[in-house]
Amino acid sequence: MSELPDAPVPAAGPRSRRRAALAVFLLSLLIYNANCRWIGALDSRPARLLPLSLLTAGSVYLDRFEPIMQQELASYWYLRTPAGHLISFYPIVVPLLAAPLFIPAALWLLRDGAATPGVLLLAEMCEKAAASVIAAASVALMFVLLRRFATASTAVLLTIAYAFATETWMISSQALWLHGLSELLLAALFLALLRPNAGSVSLAGLLTGLLVVNRPPNVVFGAGALVYVLLHHRRHALRFVAVAGGIVAIFLGYNLSQASGLLGGYTPWASTTSFNFDRAVLDGFAGLLVSPARGLLLFSPFFVFLALAPRYRAAPPLGGLLRCFVPAAALQLLLFAAFRYWPGGACYGPRYLTDMLPILVLALVPVVDRLGWAGRLAFAALVAFGIGVQAIGAFCYPMGHSQMAADVWDLSNVQYVRELRGGSVGLPFIDAVQQVEWSPAPP
Repeated sequence: MSELPDAPVPAAGPRSRRRAALAVFLLSLLIYNANCRWIGALDSRPARLLPLSLLTAGSVYLDRFEPIMQQELASYWYLRTPAGHLISFYPIVVPLLAAPLFIPAALWLLRDGAATPGVLLLAEMCEKAAASVIAAASVALMFVLLRRFATASTAVLLTIAYAFATETWMISSQALWLHGLSELLLAALFLALLRPNAGSVSLAGLLTGLLVVNRPPNVVFGAGALVYVLLHHRRHALRFVAVAGGIVAIFLGYNLSQASGLLGGYTPWASTTSFNFDRAVLDGFAGLLVSPARGLLLFSPFFVFLALAPRYRAAPPLGGLLRCFVPAAALQLLLFAAFRYWPGGACYGPRYLTDMLPILVLALVPVVDRLGWAGRLAFAALVAFGIGVQAIGAFCYPMGHSQMAADVWDLSNVQYVRELRGGSVGLPFIDAVQQVEWSPAPP
């Protein structure tokens, strides 16, 4: 097993590197918004309405919006508190952090005094803007990370792959799912962990706490961060645990007081009846990797090069990160494979695997840096294919109605083929996605 030395630090100064990261952010933001429409599911509606309630009433309650969602109240994405208030089923980290980007819609709501169609339309546009900003920020941070560990050409290639050839485009940047913020927090966490000072470790604790409470399955990444701190920043470990634990305690307290369960709306889904730890886990594992409708390797085929990763061992500090977080990603994959609802409901591609994308892309650094010209050409070709897949989703989905197919193993349900046949949505296209009947699945 050979070891790949770290790439030399680029000669450009901090100002040049910041400019490059800003350029990456702006380019990603432009492309993510090129389709001029929101793509998500109705279960992201709470993440759209909660910022309006926070900004206009300073409340997490959605009671004032109840008249406009009578047909949705029976759906799982809303909960009633013990006092009878209406709240979001989901963790509230995303709406809290994205709230400033909803100021235009909040001002309109204050002016009209009611959730008029104009307010709701502007709120939807703010949701798309917030999602794309979060996703583009994660791309910029990934570029900074990759530039630290890889040669310039590898860093650029992997940044393009992460931004435009994965679900970062079609899931994270198109609606306020929980996945985009998980990617951003994970990339920021890696940068914080690489600095040995107490302040950075405290920041890592904050990011870890937010990562876990944003989406409970990310607890495995929290465990990876803790192991890394114990191995590399042991003298600051108590500081890390205190900060991360404090953040988790705050949100667990919110869940207990408002949703009557430690995991909030996730509490029923965390039961053993929601998981199959038997032979069915093999179906879920295969489905998440190679099924026509949800296979990671069909949507982002360049990840097949991860099969070469065991041949190369990355040098510190990347090697230390990968040894702590790659097993965490594998554990999360196993967790979702065992989940009875592993296809993820009505969506485009392997949505459940989006959170781990920063880890998978970093794991490719020692592989891609060692490829010859033929290997790089093949890798770039697979990245280009993945970009095409995501572009089809951005401009065609859901005209092919591929998300409605019951059998994810049906060879006629290769999602991007069906969506391409369905034709382009056209511009602009706002709210028409909501006319589709979405099947339920937890976020």
